[in-house]
Amino acid sequence: MPGDPQLAELLAKASISDVAPLIAQGIDRRDFGIVTSCFAPEAQATFQQHKASGRDAIIRHLRGGDLFTGSSRLVTSFHLVGQQSINLVGNHAKAETHVVKFERVAQLEGLVDRVQGTRWSDELVQHQGRWLIQRQQVSVDWTRADAVVAPPLQAIPVMSSPAEGWVLPTAPLDVRRLQNDESAAARYLQDREAIREVLTRWYDGCNVRDMDIIASCYTPDTEGEYRADWLLGVAGAIGKIQLIKNSLGFINLMGNYLVRIEGDVASAQTYYIQHSRRGAAGQVMDMRSGMRILYQMARTGEQWLIKRIVIGPDWSRLDALRETA
Repeated sequence: MPGDPQLAELLAKASISDVAPLIAQGIDRRDFGIVTSCFAPEAQATFQQHKASGRDAIIRHLRGGDLFTGSSRLVTSFHLVGQQSINLVGNHAKAETHVVKFERVAQLEGLVDRVQGTRWSDELVQHQGRWLIQRQQVSVDWTRADAVVAPPLQAIPVMSSPAEGWVLPTAPLDVRRLQNDESAAARYLQDREAIREVLTRWYDGCNVRDMDIIASCYTPDTEGEYRADWLLGVAGAIGKIQLIKNSLGFINLMGNYLVRIEGDVASAQTYYIQHSRRGAAGQVMDMRSGMRILYQMARTGEQWLIKRIVIGPDWSRLDALRETA
């Protein structure tokens, strides 16, 4: 590892922070190769009352969502990864991550949305340059289930294939190429945080409906895709966002930050939950949507900007506004 202990710790934590978003991505995309890459071969896991011994047993349990269970069938899932604490001691680490789990389930009587507040308590070890889970306990703090009354606007992901040269993370960061080069490690960590700040600013601009803030996050030749719409230039990229100006209330909650940096280009991903209130008096609806965004970033001078953005809706839910006490 780099000779600077603080730099070594930051690099280790960067690798560890990849693990939970990658597990979420693998489960939600039903890509269990990604999930496998996050566990040590001898890993142990406890999912409430179910215990799994060994990486293969863990993957078999997580794959269960693909199957019919009696009269229920999983339609889609979405794991929003929130705050995380990491305690690093030598080649071992402990992490606790808060994750909100959304599932849409098809039952005989119709679609049901299940939401759980969960905590992932992980013990990790360094294995061939990557930090992997050796022991995991998943605890459920609360659960809620609601029938899907209004037709879902989007139940299945719609997302194009990444552009050529788009290298998305499929395993935790391998720190070996950085561990003997303090300059490269420091530059990587600085770039990683700079890209996170740009994406956070983009979300902040959306939340306060400030198109100038949003525009400042793009390269002049940016392009994007939202569902079936192709968006060219900054004006096109912010055009969809301008449509929210007439909503009665609007907020985005960002999580699941992943990034890979190769020189002056980078590929990144975030998840977000969008809450909005729409309609007029007597017909007001609250809409919640789960989204995944892919970004192609470019270093422009001394700053990182979004060169391409692809927004893929995973699910949405509409509920009539109800009076509260």
